[in-house]
Amino acid sequence: MTKKAYTTPLGRAIYPWLQEPDYKFDPKGRYHVQLELSEKDAKETIDIVNDLIKEEVVKEHKTNGNKEVKRASLPYKNEEGKFIINFRMVATGINGKTNQPFTQKPDIFDHNVEKWDQSKRIWGDSIIKVTFIPHAYNNPAIGIGCSLWLKSVQVKHWVEGSAPHSYTKVEEGPTQEAPY
Repeated sequence: MTKKAYTTPLGRAIYPWLQEPDYKFDPKGRYHVQLELSEKDAKETIDIVNDLIKEEVVKEHKTNGNKEVKRASLPYKNEEGKFIINFRMVATGINGKTNQPFTQKPDIFDHNVEKWDQSKRIWGDSIIKVTFIPHAYNNPAIGIGCSLWLKSVQVKHWVEGSAPHSYTKVEEGPTQEAPY
């Protein structure tokens, strides 16, 4: 079964891990990004998520009667009129159908739809679009929910970053002993 891909409007990237996997909470690695959108721009994605969850709830009610259904966390949240939508992609794993190992990473394009120069690190506040595939699930442990599988990103405005610091220029020369 082929699942349909969707592309978001332009939004602000938050904590993008698009060029190398994040291994902090998953040894398989994950690519992920949060996208900040206005309510108007987020509406289509939110409707897709909510419709898929409704379909899963209807299936569950047909199977198990009208018992209360456990719900997983949504892949979006509303923060003062701005919607933060979570997209993710597992970096490595075992294909469930073929039993073969795989690796994957999101395709990244610039504003001209040319492959992204991987030496240019994408930082938060970059303006991007995300292409994703929504995936509804029903897991007894966490409930019915929807994940947004990251597929590709287009960067309209690139923000280059550096680690924050508060250093000022100091005179070169011999140092004094610390007064403690």
